[in-house]
Amino acid sequence: MAKFSELGLKYTPKDGKKRFNCQHMTLGQIANRPIEILEFETDIKTRWGESRYLVLFHFVGESTEYKFYTDSEEMKSLLDQMKESGALDPDKGKYVETTIIQKQGTGSLRIFSFT
Repeated sequence: MAKFSELGLKYTPKDGKKRFNCQHMTLGQIANRPIEILEFETDIKTRWGESRYLVLFHFVGESTEYKFYTDSEEMKSLLDQMKESGALDPDKGKYVETTIIQKQGTGSLRIFSFT
């Protein structure tokens, strides 16, 4: 009789998107703390809308992984550029260290960006 744990089976979602099994954090919780971006997934649909990016990260010097969602065109463009340039390549152990800062927006709008 075969043991399930020895079969090497792995769930693959129908949409092919990665799911990061870790705690979600808001950008406000992450702001002004150095993080290391480990990986991201594009075009994620959430209850807040479509075309979000899901980003896997950990705080510099720590190993616990977290995730955040972003719909910022600036952040999405920069993440794409990190991957295209080869600076972010999880398969090769290449990650990007950054700090997310909060910029002044209009009214109650909060704008976040990488530094």
